[in-house]
Amino acid sequence: MTGVIGGVALFLFGIQLLGEGLQKAVGKRLRRVLEHLTGSVARGAFVGCLITAVVQSSSATTVLTVTFVDAGLLSLRQAIGVILGANVGTTVTAQLVALDLEFLAGPAVFLGAFLFFSSRFGPTRELGRVIFGFGLLFAGMGLMSRYLSVLSAHPFFPALIRALAHSPGTAVLAGACVTGIFQSSSVVIAMVIALADQGAIDLKGAIGFVLGSNIGTTVTALLASIGTGMNARRAAAVHFIFNVLGVLAIFPFFAAFGQLVACTSPDLPRQVANAHTLFNLLTVILCLPFAGILERLVITLMPGG
Repeated sequence: MTGVIGGVALFLFGIQLLGEGLQKAVGKRLRRVLEHLTGSVARGAFVGCLITAVVQSSSATTVLTVTFVDAGLLSLRQAIGVILGANVGTTVTAQLVALDLEFLAGPAVFLGAFLFFSSRFGPTRELGRVIFGFGLLFAGMGLMSRYLSVLSAHPFFPALIRALAHSPGTAVLAGACVTGIFQSSSVVIAMVIALADQGAIDLKGAIGFVLGSNIGTTVTALLASIGTGMNARRAAAVHFIFNVLGVLAIFPFFAAFGQLVACTSPDLPRQVANAHTLFNLLTVILCLPFAGILERLVITLMPGG
């Protein structure tokens, strides 16, 4: 179990270093993009997707968006677009994890450390930080996969996973709770991909965990909105409401969605990553035309301000 925890820690630290390096290298540009290129909901969704794909964290994008709304730099309508796009951008991490790039961990850590410690030039140092972060991310994923395979040999662990994934509702609830604890849907989905790779979870249970992780990841923005103005709290609430409504909307078609995901790849870990991407793409495409209704809904639920 300590090996799995160590793998999670490396994975989290890798994501943090990766995000920090990219934000320091292009952070000011990202802020200008966020301020000036979110004139419409669709454009805001594109910007949110792009920024999240770069910084590898939907939580970072949504927290930044909540902060901008609180400062009056973004309207609630603009924030809705960015938040919808962030949900799509965060799926890039799962796709990278499913590629099984552990063999790049050592070279990436070495090159990243070399660039970081040997250069005094800011952008080069931050590039080193980014590469080092990628290396740790892949190393953490490898550790999780290896130690989860050891745990899978113990009768209790597969029984526990099967119990949690027995029904879609239980799997969604478990995914939401675990993601809320880790404050990162990427970590939870990486663990689900590793479990799928070891045969400890089937596609139905994995999809349940993926859907739940989309709900659990909204906790970060909700916490960040504490003590902010009404519109900032509404922006955080939009993230939660949108993800919950997305899960509820797809639930009646759970079996059909599973069949669609199964057609995307013969490889189960890749199917898990594709489920994450497909779910977020479908919900964003369906929700974009109704962004105004979502805005009025959250204002009705949270009046005043």
